[in-house]
Amino acid sequence: MGKKVLFICTGNTCRSSMAAFLARDIQEREFAGGGHLFDSAGLLAAEGMAASAGAVAALAEWGIDLAPHRSKLFQREMLDKADLILTMTEPHRRWLLEALPEAAAKVFTVAAFAGEGKDIADPFGGDLDAYRHTRDELAAALAKILKNLIKTEES
Repeated sequence: MGKKVLFICTGNTCRSSMAAFLARDIQEREFAGGGHLFDSAGLLAAEGMAASAGAVAALAEWGIDLAPHRSKLFQREMLDKADLILTMTEPHRRWLLEALPEAAAKVFTVAAFAGEGKDIADPFGGDLDAYRHTRDELAAALAKILKNLIKTEES
């Protein structure tokens, strides 16, 4: 049975939404569908906002349609439903753990879970190249994460 993975950022209009859509795409293309479910939310998100134009454009270049995404504010019950929560930055992870210390076993940064060391920078307000950089960073980390999730499932 696949894991339910929740990606967290600040506003849920750029990084975490891109991560969820990229993860679905990578799982489908690289791992024959897999069984993992991906969602996203923001710690300070306004409900129902569209993804930023830069995020939509950056993913569209790879044939991924982010336009249907609508932002969601992180809610306590999301913690219970998720098997794994991946934050974009260390401050996001610390915020979650200060509010919900019982989540420590399943809250990590994307970078740490991928075996890397740096946070995923926020492209909000940047040009298309900033969004492309975030997309590329996320895609590289997510490929490693999905490979590890699949490997863990098989053992």
